[in-house]
Amino acid sequence: MLRRAGRVAFTVRDVPQEAKGLGAVYGAIQRHGSLNIGLPAGPNFFLFSDPKQCEQSLAGAGFEAISISKVPQIWELPDADDLFEAVLNATVRAAATLKAQRPEALKAIRESVRQAVAEYASGGVHRIPMPAVLATAVKPRSAL
Repeated sequence: MLRRAGRVAFTVRDVPQEAKGLGAVYGAIQRHGSLNIGLPAGPNFFLFSDPKQCEQSLAGAGFEAISISKVPQIWELPDADDLFEAVLNATVRAAATLKAQRPEALKAIRESVRQAVAEYASGGVHRIPMPAVLATAVKPRSAL
């Protein structure tokens, strides 16, 4: 429980158009596989990537002194397959979506991600833009 005048902060990945690694993965799934794999309904992964939605939700929950900012980040990956492997092994819904693909679709998705990542290769490293959205807010002193 957050006490009065307590501060909350969280980050989420920016939208796939800006977080190029996620854009590459989701784009590859749409082209070569399926996003409809029978997962239970869940919240929109990118809901709070929209600064206006993030601010409205925090204000609606009674927070004040709300600050939303974009934080530039670059993932530096040595191998073109590292992005695919990171999503496959370090996420929940995206990994489940990948693991539910038919083997031939998964192979095509991996290759598509590899090709997308190649665009960011320089000097033996793949520098992939993966910005985040940072939100901070304060619980009012007068909150019950």
